[in-house]
Amino acid sequence: MQHKAIWRTILVGATALTLAACSTTRNHGTDDNSNDNGKDGLGGGGSTGTYSQGTGENGSGFQPSASCSVPQSNGKTSSYYFEYNKSDIHPEDMTRLQSTASNFSTNHTKLHVVGNTDNRGSREYNIALGWHRANSVATALEQAGVSKAQISTNSNGAEKPISSGSSDSDFQCNRRVDVQEKSGK
Repeated sequence: MQHKAIWRTILVGATALTLAACSTTRNHGTDDNSNDNGKDGLGGGGSTGTYSQGTGENGSGFQPSASCSVPQSNGKTSSYYFEYNKSDIHPEDMTRLQSTASNFSTNHTKLHVVGNTDNRGSREYNIALGWHRANSVATALEQAGVSKAQISTNSNGAEKPISSGSSDSDFQCNRRVDVQEKSGK
């Protein structure tokens, strides 16, 4: 009986230490691990330069610089930028997404939606945040009339940056979702 009590105490202590370590790791100011806003770290939104209220860790807007040049695939690529540690689409991007959706809701063009993050934070968290960002954009496209069968999603996390520096501007360029048009039925 005494062994059970000892093991239970050890298990509870180990669980508490694990939880404390996880919560501490999430709040070290990494791109996609910080939780300064009291949310789960996966809210907020992106833009394409139509607003510029601030940058970086405060997560209040983004105006991409000329250095944010997304490589074009065989079709056209549209990028939607996200605030620090966020995956919600900025309201100003919703108009562009609705326009994109109206162009593709009546044809058979496939859209490949790829989420990206900057290189701060763990690989696992950034892959997950990339998925959250891609799924936010895919859901908005579906709600605007694009067939679910036309959309595929993926996450690069931080593994395919378009800007390799470590400035706030470089980080901003990499916090995006790319919607790539692929022709085919």
